[in-house]
Amino acid sequence: MGVRYVLEGSVRKAGTRVRIAGQLIDVLTGAHLWADHFDGSLEDVFELQDKIAFSVAGVIEPALQMAEMRRSAARPTTDLTAYDLHLRALAVFFPVTRERILKTLALIDPEH
Repeated sequence: MGVRYVLEGSVRKAGTRVRIAGQLIDVLTGAHLWADHFDGSLEDVFELQDKIAFSVAGVIEPALQMAEMRRSAARPTTDLTAYDLHLRALAVFFPVTRERILKTLALIDPEH
């Protein structure tokens, strides 16, 4: 499919209860970047759906950003794009210290 990451899940039902599980997977490595499950009542299925959507949306972006930062940091410095430099700078910047700021600035603007 040409994708780097896949969100997959499953649904199990027992009586009026339901468990929905999800996981975010790096397709190329098979690594699991995030996994969780959500339990709820079928009577409140729309509330459960909203809870899952809100939770997953809030977790996926940071998980993907961390995965991309790790992937970027492992690449040779001779083949970096502006986005890779941005991700490397973020990884170096936090937690903020004087030394980390200087390393970040060197990644963002190597001529200075």
